[in-house]
Amino acid sequence: MDVLKRFAIGAVYPIIALVIIGVFWLAYAATGMKAIDSIYQGLILMFPLIVSMGIAIGIAKDHSGASALAGAVGWLVYAAVIVSLNFPKNGVFTPTEFSANFNFLSGIYMGIAGSTL
Repeated sequence: MDVLKRFAIGAVYPIIALVIIGVFWLAYAATGMKAIDSIYQGLILMFPLIVSMGIAIGIAKDHSGASALAGAVGWLVYAAVIVSLNFPKNGVFTPTEFSANFNFLSGIYMGIAGSTL
């Protein structure tokens, strides 16, 4: 039960990030400004990183920033490996197209791995 409680604490950070993403989405829909859309797309692209850091902080016993750093580095290394394995043959890579297949589940298990270190 203690692990589930700590996982729930870590899940609060991605939920807050989803609220912020929703605010930027609504702001873009209301104003149509390209700058707000760029912020929104950047948050969507880096959402697995936010998830891995949040889960790592929540599951770690001391809730320290070192576990968040471990989760972030773990996800970044994972992302680099996945990108290098799936690099297109024509040499063009656009992260926004790739992010649809590269979802938040990678952030969850990299956060769990980072918190146990």
